[in-house]
Amino acid sequence: MQLDRRALMALALGTLATASSALAPPVRAQAPASGETELQRIVRTKLVRVGAVEAAPWYMRDLRSDKWIGVVPEQVELIFGSIGVKVEYVPTQWGSAVAGLQSDKFDIMGAFVANPQRALVVDFTTSPYDGRNGLVVLKGEVPDGAPWSSLNKPETKVAGVDGAGSTTAIQRLIPAATWTMVQSNDALMLELDSGRVDMIASNEPTLRSYVEKRRRGKMVMPTPLITTGSNFAMRKSVDGELLRWMDTALDYFRKSGQLQMIGDKHLLGGP
Repeated sequence: MQLDRRALMALALGTLATASSALAPPVRAQAPASGETELQRIVRTKLVRVGAVEAAPWYMRDLRSDKWIGVVPEQVELIFGSIGVKVEYVPTQWGSAVAGLQSDKFDIMGAFVANPQRALVVDFTTSPYDGRNGLVVLKGEVPDGAPWSSLNKPETKVAGVDGAGSTTAIQRLIPAATWTMVQSNDALMLELDSGRVDMIASNEPTLRSYVEKRRRGKMVMPTPLITTGSNFAMRKSVDGELLRWMDTALDYFRKSGQLQMIGDKHLLGGP
């Protein structure tokens, strides 16, 4: 049977379209439907994307299973698992997390400290808990409870993780110190191990982890005591539905004691 000219053209176009679709990247399951809110999309696709940083005890990647573990993975899997939503982790860094949220690389970011500057561009949940920030010192005598002002001098050689809430908070108090910025907790600890700095600035669990694993150094909490929250961040939206739902879920699991159990397990070495 012969095909007329229009039929041949249609057949050719159909073949090209099929070839093009085979070469094109697959459409993400998270593609929003018209007029859909962030929360509605997450519930419909049964998938939420979470920004993840190699930063124990908040996020850790198990090398054997390639599974993300730690405070934030257990929190989000508890919260979203309660409504049948799976979690996909997207590697990022603290310093680029806001950009990752705004560019839709992931939906939420956990253990992210809320501050006035960040709150202008992303939304934050309430904090499941607040943590203390301080130093681990290898060289020099820094008494626990010493004033931050005594460390605000160029001779103070200190390393911090770029973009981390604890770094930002401490840097405001000792801006005259000689700072070395790194991208991860592992790099932070290497700076101290190598002797390139005399101390590291971070949150209490990270500092305690260094002292316990290395069996060296002294953890100190200068005054005034600095605490930072452990919020979840997300893209700003007009409806705010995802933010309200997460605050409700956090409140529910806080009252149930489950968030406390996760925190105690990873931050205090509990069961």
